[in-house]
Amino acid sequence: MNPINITFVFGDGTTHDASVTEISTVEELCYNYAWLLVPTSTGLNASPTYSIEVSNTASGPWSAYDPLTQDADILQPFDDTHFAPTYVRINYNAQTNTAGTVSFTLTLKK
Repeated sequence: MNPINITFVFGDGTTHDASVTEISTVEELCYNYAWLLVPTSTGLNASPTYSIEVSNTASGPWSAYDPLTQDADILQPFDDTHFAPTYVRINYNAQTNTAGTVSFTLTLKK
């Protein structure tokens, strides 16, 4: 079976203006696979952060997947051997960054 890739969508699409703090659309997960999330960024002039947030309902309440995934450096990838929450989103915080783009793809493997 091939990996499943989910690219998070922001107001401006999957390649997000890194100067804008925004929360992605919510993605529903119906499988419990091993996973990897590696942020992709280009042209940044500061160090923005992001949080992987999860919930069992699409409207929340939302919490960090793990304390390590809250306000993580944009260069920090995360992975685990399971992903049980029903809903996931990315909470991107531009901090003082005023340039570049970011994108977030979650890869799920059986």
